[in-house]
Amino acid sequence: MKTLMRRTLYALGGLLALLVLFHVVENWRGNRAWAAWQKEQEAEGYRFDRTSYVPPAVPDDENFAAIPRIAAAIQGTHPLLTLPANWPDWKADWREARHMDLEAYAAAFPGGDVPKGLGSYQKVLDEVGMAAARPGCRLAIDYAHFPDDLQVPNLSGFRAAGRMLQFRALAALRDGRNEAAFQDVTTLLRMANHFEREPILLCQLLHMALANLALQPIWEGMDAHAWTDPQLAELQEMLAKTDFLASLDRSWRLEQAGMSALWLQVAGEAPWAWTPYPNSSLDGSSRPGHVMAFLRHLAIPRGWILQNAVRGSRGIQEIVSDPLEIAAHRIDPRRQEAALMVHSKSGSNPYTFLVSDLGPALAAQNIRAARFQMDFAHAWIACELERYRRARHAFPEQLAEIGTHIPSDVIGGNPLHYRRTQDGGYVLYSLGWNGTDEGGQIGHGKDAIREGDWVWAIHGVPSSHLGVGARLAHRKLGSGPS
Repeated sequence: MKTLMRRTLYALGGLLALLVLFHVVENWRGNRAWAAWQKEQEAEGYRFDRTSYVPPAVPDDENFAAIPRIAAAIQGTHPLLTLPANWPDWKADWREARHMDLEAYAAAFPGGDVPKGLGSYQKVLDEVGMAAARPGCRLAIDYAHFPDDLQVPNLSGFRAAGRMLQFRALAALRDGRNEAAFQDVTTLLRMANHFEREPILLCQLLHMALANLALQPIWEGMDAHAWTDPQLAELQEMLAKTDFLASLDRSWRLEQAGMSALWLQVAGEAPWAWTPYPNSSLDGSSRPGHVMAFLRHLAIPRGWILQNAVRGSRGIQEIVSDPLEIAAHRIDPRRQEAALMVHSKSGSNPYTFLVSDLGPALAAQNIRAARFQMDFAHAWIACELERYRRARHAFPEQLAEIGTHIPSDVIGGNPLHYRRTQDGGYVLYSLGWNGTDEGGQIGHGKDAIREGDWVWAIHGVPSSHLGVGARLAHRKLGSGPS
């Protein structure tokens, strides 16, 4: 019996020694990998200090986010705007040269009374317009404790406000009130550009969503030849200021620093203080007991957490940050896809199991940013083309005839493609994410953004939807608030 107990103790002692040696070796490897990665990144000018990404302070009287209604919405104490419960899904697509079906939206208002329905939102939208006209923005969130306790802003009501502004602008265009429509479009663009200055990724996603909403009324106004020359000039100025690539790059750098800080914090915690990994539960509902946390600590060396930190940081750098060529204002799809392939092939192992599926979700945002940047370049050129048409009563035969600097394709920096159509309109397009010239044909289906060309097309004469159809819409939609 004593011999059995002695052998058991020896076996347990050997296992314990192996476990200690296992932790020592893996922790050494993890520390070494992280130190090397940090040194490499800092040598290239990357900053791991998250406080360096905090936006500068803005005086309250100049701050978009200091308006009480805006501040309350960001802090989550009061929603900015709530759409009607039966608000339809997207009923327009300027990319396919289709106008919004405003009559489908009229049913969302009581009795189908659009002017009265819009009137109930006028106070909120007027406050949004007043706030958007301010020159600066710093969100009303607690930056004082950044980066240790950053409050994530509540932004859900801003997209709803953007959709209502979009609808009101389109309704005004159908009623022939282009100045009212123009004011709502500029409010949308100004609001979007305020979020451009915030480094938090959530803000950049909202920035892109709001800016995209402005393009439908911009396109419909051009298709109807409704915008005046001064309005077109102001739109050009605002479109030129929007830089999705640079603002998203700032967010990727903050995300990289934030992820690194998170894993370093987890790796440095005592065994009994461990909390769930970020992919287990955002609200902490899966927090294990102290015993389970300790057992997990025995099974997972802190060196593995550091290796995952390196992998996650490197993934953000190589998959989504490196393909952005900010100085040249371009993005390299081939570089992104190649990096994504390399990281996906490494599979899940002890050094990657916490971040193995990180790449595709992040890469998708780069594609969206590239698409929106190209859309805004197209819209800027479209303003110039419309000004040319107003002066000469026809669109040019060649794009170079507009006599100004023409933005290049953000995919590879190649010249854009342009051709006149038989009805006197035009098709303007870039090659899209796949880099293949498909003659101005757009993609379809769930992967449409990756396939086909990215197109902006205008009819040669005002669309029939805005001829007789506009008069019908006027009777149905009424004048509405301005």
